[in-house]
Amino acid sequence: MGFFSGLIYIKSCVYYMKRPLDWIYGIRVHLVCWAVWITYEVLTTGVIAGRFSHYLFYMLFYPLHICLFYVHALLVMPVLRRLRVARIWQLPVLMVLELAVYILISMLLNQFIQYMGATKSLVVYNLAFFVSVFWRGMLFMLTATGYYYGMAYLRNTRLAMIRDLENERLKLKVVQTEMDLLRSQINPHLLYNMLSFVNYAAKRNPLLAEEATQRLTSVLRFAMDKSHGGYVDLCDELAQVENMIRLQQLRFADGVFVTLSVALNGKSARIIPIILLTLVENIFKHGELRMAGSPAVIKVQFCGDNLEFHSVNLVREAPLHGRLKDSGTGLGNIRSRLEIFYPNRYELVYGKEGDIFRSYLRLALSPAELSARD
Repeated sequence: MGFFSGLIYIKSCVYYMKRPLDWIYGIRVHLVCWAVWITYEVLTTGVIAGRFSHYLFYMLFYPLHICLFYVHALLVMPVLRRLRVARIWQLPVLMVLELAVYILISMLLNQFIQYMGATKSLVVYNLAFFVSVFWRGMLFMLTATGYYYGMAYLRNTRLAMIRDLENERLKLKVVQTEMDLLRSQINPHLLYNMLSFVNYAAKRNPLLAEEATQRLTSVLRFAMDKSHGGYVDLCDELAQVENMIRLQQLRFADGVFVTLSVALNGKSARIIPIILLTLVENIFKHGELRMAGSPAVIKVQFCGDNLEFHSVNLVREAPLHGRLKDSGTGLGNIRSRLEIFYPNRYELVYGKEGDIFRSYLRLALSPAELSARD
């Protein structure tokens, strides 16, 4: 028991010794600044006067000046700042009271130094003495005022930065949520049709069903994958475009006519996912693709540092209610995402010209988004 009691006692001593050490560490900047100031002032005044004062003078008056500094900065200034206009008269009263206390303590310290025989000349309380003490007190009070407002400015700036960071964090969270929502919006009707086709093919042509399942799984995995941090390689997106086209060709026994032309000129890029896939999906939703003489044409190419997507296809006539229900939803989602990731760096144009539907997308990619393919 004695051994454990000793351990507890030692631990308690270490704890209580650590607390003042932590406090000293917390005010280390203040200690350094005061040490530099006191050293500079003592050496300067001593060299100019040709002599140094008794050590009691430094030991008593510098703590007084430091106390005046912090009392004014930490106690008086917060009170003054909270004063209303109707009580502004309290400002000079408090400052005069503060100076009066400082002058009184200075007189007592001078008497004590004289009593201890630390000075050879008697202290004379004349006008020069009071002006000197008043000026000394005002010097530290004004310095403390500047310190108070400087610290208040830094504190307010820090709080403003914290608020801005919180706002940016909330905006980023909203953007991420919106991005996940928009990415997840692969047309359920298209998905339903493909699953129905897989079910149909599984009974009649298992090999066809296997290929369709693999390609559909690849598209869905790509759409739902969040591991790429918001961007994907352009080639990966184009691979899913090819999967989407092939799925439609499988579904209609190669009776879907789509021409895909890709000219990357040895370049590649990181882009946000599902953009090109949604544009192609829109062609299958509303396009007439079963006429061999008028196939849908899709072109993806680089023009300088701009990535361009062109598509042209016949428009399939649909009932009015169906057209209103689906009109512009996918393309509107694309524009929303482009505004988030490519503000002032994109162009999206689409529309119907007679029985032809055209869409055009241009992305002005930054050097960080571009890369050369191996």
